[in-house]
Parts: sequence; C-alpha cells; structure tokens
Amino acid sequence: VKEQMATAKLEKALQEADFKLLQSQVNPHFLFNTLNTIAQMAYIEGSDKVASLVWSLSDLLRFTLRKTEELVPLHEELKMLSNYLHIQQSRFGDRLQIILDIDPMLEQAPIPCMLLQPLMENAIIHGFELCPHKGEIRLTVQRNGSYLRCVVEDNGIGFNPKNMIAKNSGIGLNSVRNRLKYYFQENFEFHIESQPSKGTTVSLSFPIIGGNEHAEY
Repeated sequence: VKEQMATAKLEKALQEADFKLLQSQVNPHFLFNTLNTIAQMAYIEGSDKVASLVWSLSDLLRFTLRKTEELVPLHEELKMLSNYLHIQQSRFGDRLQIILDIDPMLEQAPIPCMLLQPLMENAIIHGFELCPHKGEIRLTVQRNGSYLRCVVEDNGIGFNPKNMIAKNSGIGLNSVRNRLKYYFQENFEFHIESQPSKGTTVSLSFPIIGGNEHAEY
C-alpha cells in the first residue's frame, strides 16, 4: 500500500510538473500575442506612442526569455537595450538623457547576454529616481587591444561602494560580475567608482572571443 501511495504521489508530481512546463510554454506566447494586439489597437486608434512602447516591451520580454548564459552579438544586446531605454525615457522624459558611444566595428563581437542592461538599469533606478537635477548616462563600448571595454557613467546621486552590498543596487552589479566570471574566470576587470552626490562610473573589460573573425578591428 505504501508503495502504491508513493507511486501515486510521484505520478501526481510528474503531472503537475508537466502542467507547469506547459504553462511556461503557453504564457509567453499568450503574453506576446496580447501585447501585439494592444499595440495594434493603440496604433489604429492613433496612439502611436502607446503602440511603440508596447512593441518595445514585447521585444524586450522576448529577448529576456532566451537563456542568459548565451553569448550574443553586441548589436543584438544593443537592440534589446534600446527597447529598455525607450520605455524608461518615456517615463522620465526630458529629465533623462542617454548618450551612446559605440564603436561600430564591434557590432558582431560576442558578449554575455543581458550584460549591459543591468548596468543601465542600476544607473537609472538608483541614480535618478530621487535625483533633483537632470540625469545623464553615457554608455561607451570600445576596443582596448584584444579586450572589449564597457563604461557606464552617470551624474546621479551616487553612493558609497562599501555599502553597495547592503543596498539593492548591488544585485544587478553582482549579477554582471558573476556572469563575467562564468565566461572568463579571472580574466576580466570590473570596477565601480562612486561618491554621494557625484555620480557613479562602472567599467568592465573582457577578452573579445573569436580573435580570427574579429581581426579587422
């Protein structure tokens, strides 16, 4: 009897697992279809800005559902980032200026998926939500020898880096650091410079993977 009960519980658990798996496959498609329907309705009714925001959100969610351990070409990461920034700039309006300084020769360079977005999100959420003055964030992506160097600078409220772990601002940055370590072990650099009321600079660099195919850089 005990064996039968254990078997029944196992079968039920497997059925629930199958159902949850089915849900995880259905829900994203339902969500994307719903968002696209909303965007189309907004466009038809003349709400172009609303339609544009919904499409940006749909593309952003679609990108985030891919495996985050993937390497993606820089241009794909930047496309996803542009959707995120479009949504945030619609929220902050003229209070936030974004400057992108990207070396066009690096568009095909592979980088860890979702590497830049957490850096920008950290700058926006923790740098400007309580900032009284106009915010400016500059993202620079350049080649430095055989390394790719990314720098995010903001003029936000800043913080004490020693207290970063005690604040939510450490979560996204630690995620970036852990992803770099996953791919490059100790062969990367990750630095944070910040002072209260004087903004924050986050810089990182890592090897450009596939040296032969990027020799033209």
